[in-house]
Amino acid sequence: PITYYLDPAIPAPYREAFREGGNWWAKVYEAAGFKNAFRVLDLPADADPRDVRYSVLNWVHRTNPGPSYAGSLEDPRTGEIIRAMIAMDTWRSLVDYNIWAGTVPASGANGPNVDAETFAMARRRQHTAHEIGHSLGLQHNYIASTQGRASVMEYPFPFITLDANGRPDLRDAFRKGPGAWDTLAIRLGYTWFPDAGAEQSGLDRIMRDGIAKNVRYINDRYANANGSIPFVTRWEEGATPFEGVQRTAGVRRVLIDNFDERAIKPGEPMHLLNMRFAHVYLHHRYSLEALSKYVGGMDFTFALRGDNQKPTTVIPAADQRKALGMLLDAISPKELTVPEKVQRLIPPPPPGFNTDQTWINGSGDTMFDAITLGGGLATEVIGYILDRDRAARVVHTAATDTKALSLTEVTDAIVQ
Repeated sequence: PITYYLDPAIPAPYREAFREGGNWWAKVYEAAGFKNAFRVLDLPADADPRDVRYSVLNWVHRTNPGPSYAGSLEDPRTGEIIRAMIAMDTWRSLVDYNIWAGTVPASGANGPNVDAETFAMARRRQHTAHEIGHSLGLQHNYIASTQGRASVMEYPFPFITLDANGRPDLRDAFRKGPGAWDTLAIRLGYTWFPDAGAEQSGLDRIMRDGIAKNVRYINDRYANANGSIPFVTRWEEGATPFEGVQRTAGVRRVLIDNFDERAIKPGEPMHLLNMRFAHVYLHHRYSLEALSKYVGGMDFTFALRGDNQKPTTVIPAADQRKALGMLLDAISPKELTVPEKVQRLIPPPPPGFNTDQTWINGSGDTMFDAITLGGGLATEVIGYILDRDRAARVVHTAATDTKALSLTEVTDAIVQ
């Protein structure tokens, strides 16, 4: 079987989270028709983690921002993956903890309904599966989150809702296993065929199966802020961006209204609230980016002649106008305002403080700068709307459709 090994330096509870998340691929391979094809083991005590015979998940400690990443060594003659090399960073868990801690004040006397460790380890299981997926040859699939979490190769944002009492519900924050696209990709990349003819027809069958089940794939190139597909955005969750903005904006409002010193532990510097409030205030940020892609939006597929996929579909004008209105509502003064009680809670950092943990900066020096924070969010949203590629698509569409959203309509809506 394909075997990955855990760096002995990985501490508990990360070790078990990495093992469990890595072994999601055993389920994928089995669903793709391969039994006993994948496993994650502890690195033998006498093994060298740089030995080419061992594919290792390495533990990388950071006190500042940095990525996890995965690569592989391949036989140039055949393309066979000889060894995978994965670096799992520690900083990621600080980000996850900050998100969790930001929900504490709004969660009531008993705290969040998921504890911090459970929340963080759920993310790290998915994170492990994601990085291993890269080393197996898979790219990002940024449409998967809107297809029922169809892949671990997405960038997931925690799916937080409000319960019946209006408190944050973290129980479904992260996916709990692999998805349909993961299985399709492994079938496509790993199924063995006896000859070239059988390979071509076999791969065609696999692709037709994916198309019939509407298992879609859109990669990095089209997930940027200037993209045209609303459903393709990093760090966004939900069936549609409309739903995503409604949910995240609702959660954000509850978190802002309840935010106070309970977001840090007794004895911790009050300045840490800066970092915690950043996640609260920008909770809907990526959903807004996704929503902006309705404006001048166009869905598309990587269609081949004869595969019956529709190459392009312009987003309906009604959806474009609805999205524009929601975007402008999101940057109204009411939505941009930081409560005075929050501004007065956050002092400058104490001596020796890691400034990588100061995430909200501004022009007030020692005073928390709520004006720059709100202005930054407004500038970001307006930048999404007026992106030059997006504006060009609005013009192109309006040139052939008199009922389409026009660029004049967009600019008038902004300045009104």
